[in-house]
Amino acid sequence: MTSTCTNVEYGSCESVKMGFEPDMRLGDTCLLCCCFDCERCGVGMDLDAEIRITDKHGGFEAVCEKCVTKEDTVYDLWD
Repeated sequence: MTSTCTNVEYGSCESVKMGFEPDMRLGDTCLLCCCFDCERCGVGMDLDAEIRITDKHGGFEAVCEKCVTKEDTVYDLWD
């Protein structure tokens, strides 16, 4: 396991930007760099809090719980 996030070399490591020691439990990318911002409202989400909904191109959007609407189709990885 590495001790430095791979994003450090690009100047884009979220942990370093926030002044934290990178949490490297997932491997070569720190936990904060693996998190998404809601694609609708922009709020940062924990790694396990994102909800993926299908977009019009068959891909997905990562949104927070408050931004999911009745019209959205939750992206099911297991289908």
